[in-house]
Amino acid sequence: MTSLVDSDNSLTSSLEITIAQLEQHLSQQGHFCLIDWFIDQNILSYSDYEAWRHQRVDYIDQRLAIDSEALQILFVESVTFCKQLNLVVEAQTWFSWSDRRHRLKASRNEVSNTLLTQHWQRAQDCPQLDLFMDNSAVITENEVHHALASRQFDQAQKKLQHLTRINPKHVRLGVYQDLINYGAHAYEARGIAEDALLVEIQGLSEEVEPLAKETLGTLARDYLGFAWRRIGAAMTELPYNAEQEQLHTSYALVQIPDWHGARDSLLAAPQNLDEPSLLHRLALCFEHCHQKSEALLAWCILMERDAVYGEAKLEEQSSALLWPFWQDFWELNDGGQASFFSAYLVARQPSITQHQDKLPPLTAASTKAMVTLIAKHLFGDDEMQEREQLQAISPALLRLYLHVRA
Repeated sequence: MTSLVDSDNSLTSSLEITIAQLEQHLSQQGHFCLIDWFIDQNILSYSDYEAWRHQRVDYIDQRLAIDSEALQILFVESVTFCKQLNLVVEAQTWFSWSDRRHRLKASRNEVSNTLLTQHWQRAQDCPQLDLFMDNSAVITENEVHHALASRQFDQAQKKLQHLTRINPKHVRLGVYQDLINYGAHAYEARGIAEDALLVEIQGLSEEVEPLAKETLGTLARDYLGFAWRRIGAAMTELPYNAEQEQLHTSYALVQIPDWHGARDSLLAAPQNLDEPSLLHRLALCFEHCHQKSEALLAWCILMERDAVYGEAKLEEQSSALLWPFWQDFWELNDGGQASFFSAYLVARQPSITQHQDKLPPLTAASTKAMVTLIAKHLFGDDEMQEREQLQAISPALLRLYLHVRA
């Protein structure tokens, strides 16, 4: 049976990298680099990564959500596993987006800087220079990719013109021109009229984004990040309309994904956090930011406000954190209902109630009764009266409590 004692909610204590994780990242990214892995794991927020690329942060290791001891362990583990997979390492130089001549340092320590920035690849994926071929077209195309990802659209245009001269029949010339045109448009036209926002979102998500991902691969993240941030900035002052869930800054930031920025934008307007769609988005933000207790509490509030909506989102398995709880709930829930899931979560993870100051209050009678009963249990007091209150609301609720306590 499960326990009333919460599991460790510490990121540092639970963080690890395995060969399976590394291989998965390698298959998705085409290479393994600790900076990219930290972004993917939300150990490094995309906002902090962008600040580093714009020289607003000196060293990226100062912004990692782990301590120096955990970082050193990850250095050893990642190198060990990469070597076990027979990957080939290549040193990488990272340049500023604001000044492409400026070389960035990920750490003041040279060894740490190398370990953070280097790329590991499978041998067959490493570029091979053929002495009997002219590789200038391949090199130039790669330069177009990096110029687009670095938001250097003038430079991308020059490289594309050079590629056109080298290979005027290249099949992607038109695609690159479209990406340059859109990037330049997004950079120059910073503001977006309110009545044009939905059109901009649709154009970016349905046309530009698929094109960028197909053409630029993993570099599409940085190319698209600016475009989504521009749209998000245009929505900061808009009142929230539940019928247009996309018209909120958090929606745009999640697309990057910048989970930390999306979380902060949601918490900045607590008056909107009774809206089921925003509660769901906030719960996912907390989860991706490794704030397990806050994520569970947000789900509790969501299930209280709209159990039908919350159940639909849970059944989509949108939350890796909640899915095991949801499955256990229904295995134990004899004759209960989905709205009791909040009370069940409180029984499973009592410490989530310590974060209520950040979010709307728990209001359901079933949840409040469970909170009171759990408090009695944890302090070793007599529970009889509180058990009777839970029984009066629903016998299924009391059975849930007894199952969890067992």
